[in-house]
Amino acid sequence: MHKLNWNDIQIIQYVAERCSATAAAAALGVNHATILRRINAFEENHGVKLFERHRTGYRPTPAGKALLKSAQQISSSVDDIQREILGQDTRLTGSIRLTTTDSIALSCLPRYITEFAALYPDIEVELVMTNLQLDLSKMDADISIRPSRNPPEQLIGRKACNLAFAAYSASSGKQQNQELDLEDLTDVLDVSQALKNSPVGKWMSESLPQANFVARADSFPALRELAASGLGTAIIPCCLGDPDPRLKRLTSPIQELETSIRVLTHPQLKSSASISALSNFLAKALRYDRDLLEGNKEQRKSTSGPV
Repeated sequence: MHKLNWNDIQIIQYVAERCSATAAAAALGVNHATILRRINAFEENHGVKLFERHRTGYRPTPAGKALLKSAQQISSSVDDIQREILGQDTRLTGSIRLTTTDSIALSCLPRYITEFAALYPDIEVELVMTNLQLDLSKMDADISIRPSRNPPEQLIGRKACNLAFAAYSASSGKQQNQELDLEDLTDVLDVSQALKNSPVGKWMSESLPQANFVARADSFPALRELAASGLGTAIIPCCLGDPDPRLKRLTSPIQELETSIRVLTHPQLKSSASISALSNFLAKALRYDRDLLEGNKEQRKSTSGPV
């Protein structure tokens, strides 16, 4: 009988939570084949079948459910210990895992992290760019910057500003230069399944029934690139569209899509000096970039940050 490898248990948990080896691989930052190899080896070494492979995804077997239940109890205890230790750390050192969406990461985070590193050279920031909501209670990340109308109750943090969305097309496209009404949008770029349940995805399905959807993409940066190529009109965050000279804004910010941007962490980590330093810095930086993120036309031209 082989000894249990805790890394294998974590992989199994990720697959079970996401019902997908591909999604688990993306969240863990490893290759899809690695996930399958580790699961197959675990099943062979321990003589147990953990998952049924269905067309809709991975479903735990009774044996898999029993293992996951025990593993969850252990994980919760380990996470509590880790958070308790990290939360008492008064040193401005160490590594912090920061997660946010691709839109915020690409429009703001490189500058923020660079400026923070200059202030706190002994703190390393690991950026996890994903549209999945990582579980901070399971130590998937230490700090989250999330556009959210209803943030998880178990997390603490503050609202920094709002995130606005508008319609954009290529600057050289056929759309007229003046602002359009939403019902006048024609060739529109839709969100694919990964974003269908997002506020934007639901709004597009309900509010643009007359639109001719010409293509789909699973991220707003990808939609921006398709719009810039002249394929159609994209509904994207203003922080992606307004600074791009290839694009022109066709509408005012869409009120129904406005959401809050919050800097969140776990309550047990609030006393950590390094996490507190980064959380405060990010909230201040986002407030400084309020014009960009909220789609105000008169944006600050300076690329320098809040410090």
